[in-house]
Amino acid sequence: EQLEANWLPLPTPLEGEEPTETTALIAGLSQWVTSIVKMFHIYTVIKPKQSQLKELTAEKKVLSNSVSELTSRMKALQARLQDLMKNFQDAAEEKNSSVAGLENLTASCNIAGKLAQVIKSSRSNPIQDALDRTEQQLECLLGDTLVAAALVTYSGHLDLRGRSSFIEDNVLADLRAQKIRVSIPPTLDALVSAAQVAEWRWNGLPPQSFMAESAAIALNSAAWPML
Repeated sequence: EQLEANWLPLPTPLEGEEPTETTALIAGLSQWVTSIVKMFHIYTVIKPKQSQLKELTAEKKVLSNSVSELTSRMKALQARLQDLMKNFQDAAEEKNSSVAGLENLTASCNIAGKLAQVIKSSRSNPIQDALDRTEQQLECLLGDTLVAAALVTYSGHLDLRGRSSFIEDNVLADLRAQKIRVSIPPTLDALVSAAQVAEWRWNGLPPQSFMAESAAIALNSAAWPML
């Protein structure tokens, strides 16, 4: 500041005065000193800003490291969250499967309980009744098969009265004499199922047993195709 107040600007040659070596030196010195002063002013302005820039750069580096660390942690947390979501989905599916299995088991237990109550409250045991029927069918299997064979072989041409008399007075009487058990009344199970007979009647076959016997004979023998 003292230099600017006391020495600048340096004197310059007067207008019209011939420049000399001294004046040229003075002019050069004046330009040099003026440049130095200007550089000083620039330095005094820039130096604090350089320090501030350095501090900001260091702070930015710290913040960048913090951001990188936070980014890494966020990625790790996202991966962990995805694992947790997958585990939660698997657990939910397992839970739903367990609930469905429990519901099915509960329904089965309810059905079994109701069946047990029915069996307990009824005078007869349905399971035992079914076993008894199966045992009776097995015991009568030979006799029922012989009756069906006689029905197909010998009674296809007979009318209702003749067929009934033939089965009762000849076939069944002979089987009783030989102590062979037969279902009472004789069944057509050896020839046709009860479901097939029901389908025939649904399609218009008259309900009389004679008609079902004739249909079974026609179905199982080529000897009586016109019944």
